[in-house]
Amino acid sequence: MSEYTKLTNNTKNYLITSPTGLLASHILYQILEDNVDNLQNIRIVNLVHGLTDEKINYTLRKEHLYKKTQKKSFKEIKEILINVNFELTSSDLGLDPVFVEKMKGVKIEHLFHSAAITDFRDKESIKPKLDKINVEGTANVLTLTKIFVVKNFHYVSSAYVCGITSGKIIPDQYTDSNFIDFHNYYEFSKLKAEKLVEDYCVKEKINYMIFRPSTISGRLMYEPIGYINKFDVFYALFRFFYKMRYLYALKENPEIKDKAWSPLNEKKIVPFNIRIQAAENQGLNIVPVDYAAKIIIDVSNNNNFIKKEKIVNIVNNDVIFHRTYINTMMEVLKFKDFEFVNKNIPHKEQTQTEQSYYRMVGDIFHGYLNQGNLVFSVDNLKDDFEDTLKLCPVMSGDNFRTLINYALDNNFTVK
Repeated sequence: MSEYTKLTNNTKNYLITSPTGLLASHILYQILEDNVDNLQNIRIVNLVHGLTDEKINYTLRKEHLYKKTQKKSFKEIKEILINVNFELTSSDLGLDPVFVEKMKGVKIEHLFHSAAITDFRDKESIKPKLDKINVEGTANVLTLTKIFVVKNFHYVSSAYVCGITSGKIIPDQYTDSNFIDFHNYYEFSKLKAEKLVEDYCVKEKINYMIFRPSTISGRLMYEPIGYINKFDVFYALFRFFYKMRYLYALKENPEIKDKAWSPLNEKKIVPFNIRIQAAENQGLNIVPVDYAAKIIIDVSNNNNFIKKEKIVNIVNNDVIFHRTYINTMMEVLKFKDFEFVNKNIPHKEQTQTEQSYYRMVGDIFHGYLNQGNLVFSVDNLKDDFEDTLKLCPVMSGDNFRTLINYALDNNFTVK
């Protein structure tokens, strides 16, 4: 219990929910990097589900930290952290009563809440879980303001709460679910959580900011380039194609079973007779996780900005076309003879491979692959954060290839 005494009102205090997650871990890394020369003056409370030394130690591995922070010892970094087990779905967050008692009245400068479940399946059976974690969980986190004195509450939502639409996406225009058609219940759950944050913070007179990141990828700013600790969204699409390529290779050479295998070592280009419905000249907005964390922290540190603005898009400056990144996937996997189509293929006309694709991943991403272009506006960031916006890595074909090669090199496994 002694580590709870690290936190007092003599330091600048942060709180992060689920800092072992993808974006939250990089928010942690950015805070450390920005404060590396005065770590003794900050403290970071980490609320970790299923807290173990292994989880914390993995997140704080030297190679995962940013460049300047790597020069600090593990002991120095751990000294400023207060790691606490929590349960997002519990009304009291499952917090240790001793911790709660000791933390009453302690000031938290910035609370970052990004703990959530991402599930794009549009099934009735998924909805209760999304509500329990994304909506009720957010309501539970808001009650931390009854323990701590929270100055700024930062909620990480999703750019896709705009739902099924196209054109320029101005955040303040997409706040009322009554006027939005959603691709799936995940989008709706995130917008409901946003409303909870807004209503609660206005009532309690707490500064708040809602961050809406687009599709998050691995790193493209800090070494190791490509690093990611969660292979989902477009990585899941790539993993499906990868498995198809592996099955072909296994059929040709059964000896590769249970051995390390990579399509990068294959010379033969093989046919993959599949028709993929993906709109032409339309794309996906992919934002590298390290850049997303950088701009989130920069915004949170601008007190004047967060008093006047309440919602910002955390996005790339441009999209990468669907057909471009899928082509890159196929090229890396050494596939040929696949085809892009503009119209839906009736189930009875689909090949067995196509049925597997649309059943397992195609239907999940269908809406995103075939809606009009989304242009996420960052106009409200331009005056104050022009220099940070310029840091955003372009999601070119080469950068995308770097991301998927990282997935291949690590066999879609967090290491």
